[in-house]
Amino acid sequence: MPPRLAIVERLPGHTEIMGTFASAALEFGYEPHLLFNQKDEFHMIDYLQKRLSIPAEQVHDWSYVNDPNANFDTIVLNTSVVWLDYGWQLRQWNSTKRLLVLHHHPDDIEMNPFGAPLYLTPTGGDDKWIFPVFSETSDANNDSGVPHVSPQLRDVGPPPLPTLTIVGSMQSKDLSAVADYLKIGGKIIHYDRHRCDVFNDYASLYTHIRGLGGTQLVAALCQQTQPLLLWMAVIPASNYTTNRFTGALNFGVDLNCVMIMPERLRALYEFPGSSVITYQAAITEPDCLAKLQAPSAELSEQRKQIQEWAKQRWQKNLAILEPLLRP
Repeated sequence: MPPRLAIVERLPGHTEIMGTFASAALEFGYEPHLLFNQKDEFHMIDYLQKRLSIPAEQVHDWSYVNDPNANFDTIVLNTSVVWLDYGWQLRQWNSTKRLLVLHHHPDDIEMNPFGAPLYLTPTGGDDKWIFPVFSETSDANNDSGVPHVSPQLRDVGPPPLPTLTIVGSMQSKDLSAVADYLKIGGKIIHYDRHRCDVFNDYASLYTHIRGLGGTQLVAALCQQTQPLLLWMAVIPASNYTTNRFTGALNFGVDLNCVMIMPERLRALYEFPGSSVITYQAAITEPDCLAKLQAPSAELSEQRKQIQEWAKQRWQKNLAILEPLLRP
C-alpha cells in the first residue's frame, strides 16, 4: 500500500498551489489526498482531479486531517499562519509524521516553526522555494477535460492595443495602471470570484467575468484567442514583488501564456529577461506597449522560453521535495 500524503488548504483560495505537491507525490509513489475548504465555491480541485487523475475518494474537506482514521504518512499545510491555533496538533504531527509547512513570508517561520519550511517565493532561500508547476510540460493534458491550448496565432498580427486578461481579485492590485490602459483604448477581460465595480465607466472596454472556478475557469481561459496575454497587475513596489504569491502566475506558466508584469516581479521569480513583457512603473510605458504590439511569431518565442523555464523549475522542485517526500 503506497504512503498517503495529505495536502491541506484550510481557507478559501490558493487551491491551485496544491497541484504541484500532488504532482510530486505521484512522482515519489504517494497516494495524494486533496483536503480543502468545501465552502470555497471557486476552488481548483475539480481541475486538479482531472489534470492529475486523482479519484474522488481522495478528495476531502480540510477537517479530515483531524480524523484519527485518516492515517496520513505526510502532511503538507498550505499558508502557515492559518494554523497557529493548532499548536498542540502541530507538535504531535511534527513528532509522529512528516510535516511540510508552506510559508508566505520568512518571518512566518517564527510564528509556526514546526515541520520542514517551504516558500512560494525565493525570499526564503532558493533551497526552499517551490514554484507551483505540475510537471515538465506547460500545456494542459488533452485528456484533462480542458481544451488544449493550441497556438492559434492571429491572422494579421495583434491589434494596435491587444486585449489583456487579468485573473484574481483587484484588491491590493494596481488599479490606476488598469485604468490607464483602458483610457488609451486597451481592452481587459477580468476573471474574479468577487464583484468589481471599479471600472464601470469603461463598460465597452472592460469585461468582468465573475464566479468561475476550477475546470470552468481554465476552459474559459483556453477558449480565448491564443496566445493569451495574461497581465500580473500588481503594484511594482508592493509585497507581491517581495514575498506574496499571486495565483495568476500559476495560470500563466501552466497554460503557457504570454505574461506581462512589473520588472521587479520578473526578477523575483527569475523568469528569463526576454520570456515575459515587463515595465518599470507603468504598463503604458512606450517600450512595453511596443512589445505588446509585437508580431505573433515573437510572442510564440516568449511562450517557448516560459515552457523551458517551467521544465527546469519542475526539476528544481523535485530536487527540493525529494528528501522531504521520498518514502
